[in-house]
Amino acid sequence: MKNVTIVFWISITIFLALVAWGLIQCAVAAIVIYSGGTQGLQNSLIIAALPFSVLVLLMEVT
Repeated sequence: MKNVTIVFWISITIFLALVAWGLIQCAVAAIVIYSGGTQGLQNSLIIAALPFSVLVLLMEVT
C-alpha cells in the first residue's frame, strides 16, 4: 500500500510540473504576441531554434 501512495504522489507531482510548464509557455507566448505581434513571436521562435539547428548541422558534418 505504501508503494501505491508513493507512485500516486510522484504522478501528481509530474502532472503539476507539466501543467505549470504549459502555463508558463502560454504566458510567454501571450507576452511576446502582445508586445511584438506575430513578428515578435516569429523572431523569438527563430532565436529559440538556433541552438538546435547548430546541433543538427554538427551532426550532419560528423
